Amino acid sequence: MPLTVKALYTSTKNLYRLSFVAGKNGLDHRVSWVYYTEDASTIEFIRGGELTITTGMNIMRNATNTGSDISTYTVTYLSTLIQTLKKLDAAGLIINTGRYVKDIPQQILDLCDTLEFPLFTMPWEIHMVDLMEDFGNRIVTEKKESTTVTQSFYNLLFQPEKFRREDLHQTRFENSERFGIITAELPETETNRLTRYFDSVFLSKPEFSGTGYCWFMHEKQIIFVVVENPEQTARLIYQSCSADRYFTQMRLGISNTCTEIELLPDEYRHALLALKFSDRGHPVVSYRDLGVYRLLGEITDKTVLQNLYDDILGKANMLEKDKRDDYLKTLRLYLESGCKVQQTAETNSLHRNTVNYRIRKMRDILGCDFQNGKQNFLLLMALYIKTLIEKK
Repeated sequence: MPLTVKALYTSTKNLYRLSFVAGKNGLDHRVSWVYYTEDASTIEFIRGGELTITTGMNIMRNATNTGSDISTYTVTYLSTLIQTLKKLDAAGLIINTGRYVKDIPQQILDLCDTLEFPLFTMPWEIHMVDLMEDFGNRIVTEKKESTTVTQSFYNLLFQPEKFRREDLHQTRFENSERFGIITAELPETETNRLTRYFDSVFLSKPEFSGTGYCWFMHEKQIIFVVVENPEQTARLIYQSCSADRYFTQMRLGISNTCTEIELLPDEYRHALLALKFSDRGHPVVSYRDLGVYRLLGEITDKTVLQNLYDDILGKANMLEKDKRDDYLKTLRLYLESGCKVQQTAETNSLHRNTVNYRIRKMRDILGCDFQNGKQNFLLLMALYIKTLIEKK
């Protein structure tokens, strides 16, 4: 799983004598890399998620050049640096104290608490290069492990002959009891750039740090393999999507869960089916809510569905397409309402006379009286098949 600020701090605080001093509500932020800076004006190109280190070496020189009081300028300098880092979605800041910065002003501690931006101190005698090399190695190791897990699940879904369960040993997925899939369509943009953005910025947000997942892209899809509760993770994804410039129109399909990893290809198909039924009005759709479409979706030979539709409702093809679609929609609402004209009219925003006319017309075309329960069941089934076939 991705390294967080908290995980790095907990595992190395004694080794590097790190002290956590402010911003505790930001400790779950994911760390993408380690970045050294001494100038807030040169960090605008960081991608997000970087844990930043500084000594404050420019504070005394700039204070002298501007004729500022050193303590006042220290607050100004650190405030600007921290607010810039926060704006760029950096993970936190470590100040190498003892030479240029003796103590952290209270105003800075308060600022970090307000911004929920983690702030640490490390004594001057600890060499920054040692910490940066160690943190870099830990991040690279985590990324290699993540790549192995991602490739393993990709193989399971698309190249099953290459799947090796042992690749998941000593990962969070090894002992999990339930697994699910979330699928989403990619926005229309350049894939490589979007991949970097999605990994380093979007999924580095703190709300994802406690979830068990891996993700990868395949044929204009983003696919998440999730442990335990895919619906909860999907809600987090959608909430973040709604506030993100690249993903505001993202739609999600959620599978059921399975207890065996080897069954995930079935759940992937289920998530894809749910995704087909998502739209602007219902951007997040769960497979468990698809009703009869769960049954129809298991029929892999689509010609079987098309032939059944043609046998039951093929005669309606004598109507022009737009009229046919309107009449079949009215017929579906009529049958779903238990053949209640007034309810159908209200649901379809029509006058009841229009409903009566359309039902009579469909009765004449199809040769049905809509009084036979078995017949009505088949008609509804054919109408559901029509909806499924038309889903892209």
